[in-house]
This record gives sequence, C-alpha cells and structure tokens, in this order.
Amino acid sequence: RWEQLKQHRQRLQDKVQQCIKDAGDGPITLNIGGERFVTTVRTLLQEKESFFWAMLHSGMWKPDRNGEYFIDRSPDMFPVILEYLRTNKVSTVDDLPHYKRSMFEQ
Repeated sequence: RWEQLKQHRQRLQDKVQQCIKDAGDGPITLNIGGERFVTTVRTLLQEKESFFWAMLHSGMWKPDRNGEYFIDRSPDMFPVILEYLRTNKVSTVDDLPHYKRSMFEQ
C-alpha cells in the first residue's frame, strides 16, 4: 500500500512538473485584489518554497473563467514582490511610485 501511494504521488508530481514546463516562459495573469499583473511562470518560480512555488506545484491552483489566478490580497505591495522575483533585488520605499509611498509614512 505504501509503495502504491509513493507511485501515485510521483505520477502527480510528474504531471505538475510537465504542466509547469509547458507553461515555461508563457504569460500568466494574476488578479491580486482586483488589479491584474502579467508575468511568467518562470518568474513566479524564482524563489523555491515560496507561496507561488507551493501553489503552482500543488496542481490545485486553477485559473478562473477569465484565465486569471486570483489572490485575495491587497495589490499595493505586489509590485515590490514581483520586482524582487524578476531581479532578485529588494526594493525600498523610494522605489515605489509616489502615490504608494504614503502607506509607509506615519
């Protein structure tokens, strides 16, 4: 029984890996709290064991009827997260657009 479960798990992992490989550099649209961001699967997988890594590797994160992946969070900080995944550099408040800097001012 244990061997069957291991084989089943491996087949699922192989299927998920193939789906990710097929998506490769293709665009993926994320709907973060109503704001749309377009990037690539490869970008989202830059940080191993991240939220996106886990979601994409789970095989359970499916796009909605518009082909977008919805995340119920504020979109305000997502550009900083996405820029980090693209460049591997941490942005500062000064890197944010002026209208978003006010979130950090007291």
